[in-house]
Amino acid sequence: MVSVKRTALVAGVILVLLSLLWFAGGRTWADQFLARFLTEARDEFTVPAAKIPLNVAVTQDREEVAVCNRGVAAWDGTLVRINGGYLAKVKGLAVGDCARIRKTSFLSTDWKHLPAARDLQVTEVEILSHVSGVGYAREQVASGAPNE
Repeated sequence: MVSVKRTALVAGVILVLLSLLWFAGGRTWADQFLARFLTEARDEFTVPAAKIPLNVAVTQDREEVAVCNRGVAAWDGTLVRINGGYLAKVKGLAVGDCARIRKTSFLSTDWKHLPAARDLQVTEVEILSHVSGVGYAREQVASGAPNE
């Protein structure tokens, strides 16, 4: 059976070694990791100068935003930004399909990444997607059911 003194001694040695490692550089590494983790952007919504206009239909109801691809090509890697401050990602959208995105799936673009309120009134939707280049659309949104 292991004695209490021996266990306390081993725990003390481990604590001293960890303290030495912390002061020797662990604190700097932890600070760098946290700074990078908290300030690193998840998805960048940057509108390029040369963009392809997207043919899109956007509507909203109380809890969802519907984004419909009315173009002639499928979208890939689509980012949807609402009210300039909340961002959601859609993997892809085929021609004629609609993606219904819950408003709580949109996350704030700051380091906190807080979800949007379920009953947020969406006034503007921006879409950035890969088509044959980078496509972009900006739509003012009214309440109502999507035209599918």
